[in-house]
Amino acid sequence: MNLKYYRELRGLSQAELAGIMECGTGTIGNLEAGSSKPSFDLIIKLAYALEVEPCDLFLRNSSNAQKEICDFLRMELPQYIKEITDKKFPIQETDNN
Repeated sequence: MNLKYYRELRGLSQAELAGIMECGTGTIGNLEAGSSKPSFDLIIKLAYALEVEPCDLFLRNSSNAQKEICDFLRMELPQYIKEITDKKFPIQETDNN
């Protein structure tokens, strides 16, 4: 879990994050140490408090990677689809003479 990374990135101590989260510092410490697992609700609250997407708590910068992939596909996919359809379903020119 990337909790410590994002907490430190925001310049927060465990106590400050615990205050924002309205939980004990032990909860934050246990999560960072990996000795406890967060509930779904806690994941959502942590992500909100740290201003990240919930998935980023488990795979660092995954929301950025997802955006990059989507942007790439939006740019590249139409050309690939055109190439495939042109190859599979070629438009035959008719001679109207």
